[in-house]
Amino acid sequence: GDFGMDNLISRLGYRGRYVPSPPSQAIAITVQHFTYNDDDLTLLRSLKYRPFSHIYHDGHYQFVFDFSDNHITACPTDFAATTQNKSDEAIMVGFESKTGTFNPTEQDKCLFTDAVIERLWITRTVLYFTDFTQYESEEDAIRDIPDTTPTGRKLRELLRTTTGGYSEIVCHPDFAHLDPSFSDEHANLVDAGVLMQIGERFLSCFSRNNGFIITTVVQSQQESGNDDDIPNYNLIEL
Repeated sequence: GDFGMDNLISRLGYRGRYVPSPPSQAIAITVQHFTYNDDDLTLLRSLKYRPFSHIYHDGHYQFVFDFSDNHITACPTDFAATTQNKSDEAIMVGFESKTGTFNPTEQDKCLFTDAVIERLWITRTVLYFTDFTQYESEEDAIRDIPDTTPTGRKLRELLRTTTGGYSEIVCHPDFAHLDPSFSDEHANLVDAGVLMQIGERFLSCFSRNNGFIITTVVQSQQESGNDDDIPNYNLIEL
């Protein structure tokens, strides 16, 4: 059928299926690669069309795809990113197959039962960082943070003690070169995780905006087409 995700992929200009290198002519091959290897791809492909008994999420870090006789875990993994700053991390979701059925704890929420993953996309992005900027005053540190919410006010209090900062940026590989602050010398090509279609719903299992916590996002077809984060990723179907 004509799913919302199909329309989104078409709008972003994606064509074809998984190719190992490089996905965009706009990104130089000198960038650091944190992408899935052949073993990872084989494991990811094994998730498709195989009926599972449950999909769990612990609310923070781990997904579990339980097939009764074995299960596959998905957890964020951090790597030392290429950066012009002192140190930064690149986060991608790693998958591991384990024998035996999964025994959920109280914190594990069941997201799906007795279903099949029909389509699966790798979510690939470019991660880079701006230069560290020294704040000239306390007001510089908090200028862009609104004080209209409790969260904003708390953040302003925390930032008052900082001396400077820089931005962490994730961007679709085809468009990173349009940013004047982008340099392939300090860029990282990252497979942040995967996006899955289960029936008429979509499950996000990837590090959004290079975050270590994997937020559970289960969306309808229409919601997935309106997801503000998705345009930052090249969707590569397996």
